[in-house]
Amino acid sequence: DAASNRDALFGGASSSGKSKKSSSSTSRVTSAAAAVKATVKSSTGYNYGNHNTTNTMSSSMSSRVSSTSRTTSTDKKKSPITSVLSGTAKMEKLKQAEEYRQKAKKAMTRSVFSRPDPIMAGTFYKRAADAYQACGDENRLERLHRIASGDCQMGQGAYGSAAGEYLRAAELVQISEETPDRKMKEGWKLYSDAANAYTQMGEKGKAAKCRLQSALAYTWNDDDDEGVEPTSSKVLSKKALECVEEAVEAHVPDPLNRYARYRQTGTSAYMDPNSDSATAKTADTPTFSKQTMELAMNALVTTPFAHEPLIDLVSTLVSYREYTTALYAAGAASKLLEADGIATISLDRIYCIETILLCAMGDVIQAEQVFLNVHVQHTSYLSSRECKLSEDLFRAIKMRDADALEEARSPQGSNRACLANLRTHTLRTLVQELRLNGMARPVTKKKKPKAKKDTTTRTTTITPSANDPMAAATPEWTGPIIPTATAPPLVPATVLPPSTSLSTVPAQLNNNNNHDDKLEEPEEYDANALHNEMDDLMTDMGLDGLSSDDDDEDEEDLSDDDIDLR
Repeated sequence: DAASNRDALFGGASSSGKSKKSSSSTSRVTSAAAAVKATVKSSTGYNYGNHNTTNTMSSSMSSRVSSTSRTTSTDKKKSPITSVLSGTAKMEKLKQAEEYRQKAKKAMTRSVFSRPDPIMAGTFYKRAADAYQACGDENRLERLHRIASGDCQMGQGAYGSAAGEYLRAAELVQISEETPDRKMKEGWKLYSDAANAYTQMGEKGKAAKCRLQSALAYTWNDDDDEGVEPTSSKVLSKKALECVEEAVEAHVPDPLNRYARYRQTGTSAYMDPNSDSATAKTADTPTFSKQTMELAMNALVTTPFAHEPLIDLVSTLVSYREYTTALYAAGAASKLLEADGIATISLDRIYCIETILLCAMGDVIQAEQVFLNVHVQHTSYLSSRECKLSEDLFRAIKMRDADALEEARSPQGSNRACLANLRTHTLRTLVQELRLNGMARPVTKKKKPKAKKDTTTRTTTITPSANDPMAAATPEWTGPIIPTATAPPLVPATVLPPSTSLSTVPAQLNNNNNHDDKLEEPEEYDANALHNEMDDLMTDMGLDGLSSDDDDEDEEDLSDDDIDLR
């Protein structure tokens, strides 16, 4: 009957009720092996291909039980290595991919008795892309067929399949050998198409994540290695910054973000672009109507772990020193955690990150106000280590206490555990870059002073050899060591005769200095200095009685007015 069959397959029910769940799976497999063994008695003793079938089923089932117990006891990660075809097998796979491509092309051809079939074409394009993927080194062909398959699926409403194809194509673009500009544009386009597909499905969390990945595609040129943050930050382009802020609003609408006024590009989708609040560049948070707030609450992403990509985005923006946009993203992440209604360690850490970013921007007063009015209103935050670090930082900067600031951020201080548990190394570095003037500046390494050259005169003793016949007659000599660098040759002084005109002095100087071709002709000459030098020479020769005033008087006596030419 049914009860006996169930007992034979899954084991009888225990009357005591003390059977353990951990041993239930093993007992079920063992009973199943016994039942299978009982049903294959007719094959016992027969040989198939010189292999005895006696106890074959029981041994196979026991091996399965042992393998099952091994896999359940240890969690083994899947190897990312995939098999790549080569040689004849690769050629056959490429031929098969070409056949699939021809079938897809034929499926999209319109004839008298048929019309295009995008569903069938998308299936063949996907099979061709899978065949190129098995070959291993056909990145471009696989990417093109993935995009074609996604377009066919998107047109027929298969949004899930289309999004998967777009995401795979975007991953291929990132590791391709295309130019950086083309990689960024294609990556942004493919992730945006995947976001649109998820939006059509109603998957707000996946759509927001894809929009964030499309914005980060503009940073692929700065970071060649996947998952590694850029160490030497460059300027983030305006297009990338605009896409990042749109992706942040896709997670949390601006009416719900307390740092919405720190948005740098564009306006909120929940605000009229022609309104006064949108055009006015004020520091006050714009006000929204009740209907707008309800619409924003419905658009809020509530999927689990939706805050994780936002916190990663904060670290990326900090590496580019975009502290304003990083604070805007941090406000969105804190709103998502607050919407859960559960106080977690993640919420404490994002509160601490907000305080650090406000101090890095130089707005320590705003950091204190947010700390008192928002952060400490959560009772659990008061007893956290992040609360102590935040308070120590903004109080030390506000009081201009350098010792307190160094104690607050010291890796060996009382806040070392909180510093170690910050999200990334970029945020920990930002804490070390805080200054008392309210701005974050990178720490510059002090240059080591160069060692001064020893200019003291050293003496050496020259001892002649024993075979030198003049050794006995030559006394020992002690003198300074001549330095290896020779001094520049001295230029002989030029003596000018008294009758030399001052206008010919530069020419004579150039003629006397022709021995050194590197000496350049001076551009300007000071005539007053040359006159003074000539006066000094005349004084040294005892000819100072002939002054220029006497010459002027003689010239006045011989003027043309006093001479009668008749």
